[in-house]
Amino acid sequence: MRFLFAYIKDGNELVKIGMDDGKERWMTCTKAVYGFAKKVLKGTDKDTGYGGDEVNVEHTLENGKYNATRIEKIGGGTANAETRTDGKPKCTDCGKELNDSKYTKCYLCNKKNPAKSKASAEGKYICSDCGAILKDDKYKKCYTCNQKSPAPGSKDRGSNVNASIKRQAIGHMTSRSLVALQGTLDPNTIQEVIRSLYKLYTELVG
Repeated sequence: MRFLFAYIKDGNELVKIGMDDGKERWMTCTKAVYGFAKKVLKGTDKDTGYGGDEVNVEHTLENGKYNATRIEKIGGGTANAETRTDGKPKCTDCGKELNDSKYTKCYLCNKKNPAKSKASAEGKYICSDCGAILKDDKYKKCYTCNQKSPAPGSKDRGSNVNASIKRQAIGHMTSRSLVALQGTLDPNTIQEVIRSLYKLYTELVG
């Protein structure tokens, strides 16, 4: 992870973190976390766009909002060897040590060439925005992310569902009308009556 920026807005302390999945997230934090980040950490360079110090951030996620509870600066040095003897995960592009084995690339390398998450590599279905594991491949995004930015085709699925509900309602009204007319209909004209009722309710429902 990379520390990008520390900021106070409306009295709330915030830090901006470049996540290992390549996304950048604002997180609320305590005054202690904010003070440490502001005093000790180097953030995004305005001239070069460098992402800032590598950090380890402990955070929580509640109602779609991130909160940084602890932040620490990672010591310098990179691992360029093809393999590591200490068993720690490393970036597949540059060899830099990673904080979490669920990622395969560091923040900077993933920005240049995004990698599939470990969950995706293991055949699990993941949200295309936040990486949360999904139950199946029916949807491309989790509920929270799809509310913010609907996935392509989700509106079409919604239209199909609405059309199906409408057809069921019309069919139900038609059958209820036939029950009410029971005993007064000629068996030889029942099909024509059904068609007329269905067409009538279709026009009424729209």
